[in-house]
Amino acid sequence: MLSRFSSLRFVAANVSKLAATRTTTPVASNPLLHTSAARNDTPKRPAEIKKPVTTESDMKKIDRIMDADYNPNVPERYVAVALAGCGRYDGTYPLEAMSLAISLQRHNFTAHFYAGQYAVPSIDHLTGRPFLVTELREAPRWAWSDAARLIDENSIYDLSDLANPENCRQYCGLFIPGGQGIGLKEFRHRVEEAVYRYSAANKPIATVSNGSILVTPILSGVRVTMGATRKERARVRSPHLDHKFGEYAIIESASSLEVVHCDRYNVFSTPGHYGCGATLWDVHRGIERLVKAVKADIDERETPAGW
Repeated sequence: MLSRFSSLRFVAANVSKLAATRTTTPVASNPLLHTSAARNDTPKRPAEIKKPVTTESDMKKIDRIMDADYNPNVPERYVAVALAGCGRYDGTYPLEAMSLAISLQRHNFTAHFYAGQYAVPSIDHLTGRPFLVTELREAPRWAWSDAARLIDENSIYDLSDLANPENCRQYCGLFIPGGQGIGLKEFRHRVEEAVYRYSAANKPIATVSNGSILVTPILSGVRVTMGATRKERARVRSPHLDHKFGEYAIIESASSLEVVHCDRYNVFSTPGHYGCGATLWDVHRGIERLVKAVKADIDERETPAGW
C-alpha cells in the first residue's frame, strides 16, 4: 500500500530529472535567451568572414582580359596625332582624343601630338554659340595651350612640322580625331598637307568622326564614314566647319563600333560620337578597333613575304 507521501516523492523525482536535463543543455543554444551569456561574442574565424566582392584572383582575370592585346615584346612604333585644341565645338573632342591616346599606348604605339600656335575662338559649350566680345573675361585661347589640357605639354609638337618629310619617314601613321575646331583654316591647311605626304608614302591614315573631312579634298574618291551618308551629314552645321566633303568622296554609313577601310588610299575611319545613338563606351570601343585595324595593317606590311 502506497503511503500518502508516495505521490509527492514521484513528483519530486521527476522534477529533479527535468532539472538535471536542463543543466546539461548549453545556455547559448536557447535562441530565446538574449543575455550576454547566450550570445556568442567570440570573434569570427577568418574562414567565416565574408569575402570581398572583387578578390585578387578576380583582379588578375580582369588584368589578363585587358592586356590580351598588349605584347611588351613588340617593338615600339611612333605615330603622329593632330590636335586642334580642346573642346567639342571649338577644338578637338576630348573624349575622342583621350580614347585614342589610351588605345595607342595599349597597342605599343608612342604618340606625338601636334598642335598649332594660333588663336582659337571661344564657343559656349552649353548653348553651342560663340561668346560675344563683352562676355569674354579671359585671355585669348591658343590651340597649343588648349591641347596641353588634354596631353602632357612635353608630348606636343608644332603643327607646322607635321608635314615635314623627315617626320613622315619617322612615323608609322597619322591619326586625326574629330571636333569642330578642325575646320579652322590654320589647322586644316597644315593637316591636309600632311595627309598628302602620308598617302604618297603609302602609310595608314586614321580619322575619327568629322576628322574625315580633312581627307576627302586631298584623296579623290576616298571611302570614309562619319556615321551617316553625305545627304544626312549635310544637315550638320558648325560655326567653323565651312569646309565641305571632297566632290568625289564616298561617304558611307556605319555605327560607332565599325571601321571603314579604303584600300585604295589605306585610310581607316570610324564615326566616333557621330554614330547614331553612340554611348561614351561605344565611342571608345570604336576607336580601339580603329587602332587595332591600323596595327594589323602595319604588322602585315612589316612582315616579310613567306613568313
